Amino acid sequence: MMTEWKALMTILNDMSAAVEGASPAPRPMRRKHVSDRLTEVRSTADWDRPEAAYGQIVHIAEDPETCHLPVDVGGRLAEALSEISPNYRGREALMVEHAQVLFAQVDGHETFDDTLFESLYVDERFSRFHDGRSARRLPTPFETVVETCRRLRDARAVRDALSGLPMSGILAGSASYGQFYNVRGWHSTQDASDLDMVVVVDNADVLAEVADRLRGVAGIDRNSVDNLRQRTNPFCRLYDDDQTAFSHKLVMWNHTPDLMMPLTRRQTSYLLSVHFLTRPVLDFVLVSASAKLTRDATGAKRTVRDYRDTTTGRKDHQRTFAGRGHPMGLETEDAAAGHLRHSRIYFIDDRDAYCPGLLQNILLPRPEILWDDLQVRDELAKFRSKVMSRLRYERHQRPHELLQLSLSHPRRDYFAPHIVREIDTDSSSG
Repeated sequence: MMTEWKALMTILNDMSAAVEGASPAPRPMRRKHVSDRLTEVRSTADWDRPEAAYGQIVHIAEDPETCHLPVDVGGRLAEALSEISPNYRGREALMVEHAQVLFAQVDGHETFDDTLFESLYVDERFSRFHDGRSARRLPTPFETVVETCRRLRDARAVRDALSGLPMSGILAGSASYGQFYNVRGWHSTQDASDLDMVVVVDNADVLAEVADRLRGVAGIDRNSVDNLRQRTNPFCRLYDDDQTAFSHKLVMWNHTPDLMMPLTRRQTSYLLSVHFLTRPVLDFVLVSASAKLTRDATGAKRTVRDYRDTTTGRKDHQRTFAGRGHPMGLETEDAAAGHLRHSRIYFIDDRDAYCPGLLQNILLPRPEILWDDLQVRDELAKFRSKVMSRLRYERHQRPHELLQLSLSHPRRDYFAPHIVREIDTDSSSG
């Protein structure tokens, strides 16, 4: 992923360093007193649970004998923040400021300003902790609040820009399953979390207008939008066959200052990764023509093409409901203005175990529908029902195995704990 990020950034920076209509440079935050803002904070949302959870996690982090942060403790803070985030819908910058006020209060600071923002963002008390699955550092509590809020704000900006066009938008990836838990910013040793979205369009002809409208989204890199616009024509002419998705990575906040961030935070860019699916492709991915997900009804596998702007060296790592992995190579070929990647929509292995593929996993298990002009919510519900039916069938076939919907997702270890509980509670009763 890091190689892919660097390659894309190099291409875009070589094209141009100028951005049309850039926002004015942010001004440094003046020092403010925590006590002056506490009444406003507590009247906007009930911060009691986030405040207590943050205090607990800081107390553990400050213990020099602690080698790792318990997942459940970080998860409790994420769950508490998720519960109050609806109070800040459309006011994400205010949530960031209120979090800074409350975290400063817990840490015993009398005032807060840009210097404290940066200190909380890189919080050295958490520098020795990693996610337990790799060498990647854990995002600090304040960092993941900031980065989650930035992506929620920008997803809404995309929705607003595309308003009125025949389409539906779905929030996916870590901005959905890892809110306030595993959404991270850019660091010298690792890339920032993408903002992943699925946009379902009535037909591919609308993609050119989509690109034109996205040019007006604050923070978006115009060069990457121009590249998207250029790719719509070859897709419509050559690759739109009802079995090919159209994916593109757009760069956010690489040249334009983000007013949610202080001047001290120089690198604020991340990738907006959009998967465009025409309605026939969505039906193909959701296996809409079949009422069951069985070999007899649909076959042992189904493959989709993805018309991408970048390549990747990663494998297509699919998993069963038992968590058994099936890493598979991704066949990729050069295409006009991009690349065609072939990946499996699903795969049924030799033990008759179902493995959701990349696009099904994006739409499972907890898609957040941002807008729905094409009424895809019902189609997603039908698909989930078929997956639950398949899960019940496999539990009957293998009663002594632990089979859970969450175990079939290759990113399951990065889900916020309360999301895992929510998913598996639903799948146990489904």
